[in-house]
Amino acid sequence: MARGLLTAFACALLCASTAAAGGVVKRPDLTWVRGDGSYTKASRTPAGHTITTIVIHATDGGTLGGNVWWLSAGHSHASAHYVISRDGSIVQLVHLSDIAWHAGNWKVNQHSIGIEHVGDTYDPAGFSNAEYTSSAKLAAWLVRRYDIPVDRAHIIGH
Repeated sequence: MARGLLTAFACALLCASTAAAGGVVKRPDLTWVRGDGSYTKASRTPAGHTITTIVIHATDGGTLGGNVWWLSAGHSHASAHYVISRDGSIVQLVHLSDIAWHAGNWKVNQHSIGIEHVGDTYDPAGFSNAEYTSSAKLAAWLVRRYDIPVDRAHIIGH
């Protein structure tokens, strides 16, 4: 997971410098699967700067479909804003203005975006390059959108 976090940092820095030079950081392609239940409706906005942190997670097993079902249908009493598959596909489960239940800490959840990665944390094979690439692009877009500092205090693992 450390490699993925470092990749996200590097991409976020690159994209931040690109945007400062007049470039545009675009949201990566994704699929929307809006679930019911395991999140809190809110009205967080980029202008309000209420989102200050990105929390990186691993599903510790399963498939993209299984994890989307588990996190979006109220079965788990947990959720995440995004799930990234081993092939790099991104699924959004919770709108960014709403609060996902991902960090196990209400104060952190209120001010963060949760990104789950399909895979096992301690698998010697690690996560796929496609997953790391999609994660880095998503993190870079979120960093620019919410003006999140690119450091370990604001992009954290859980």
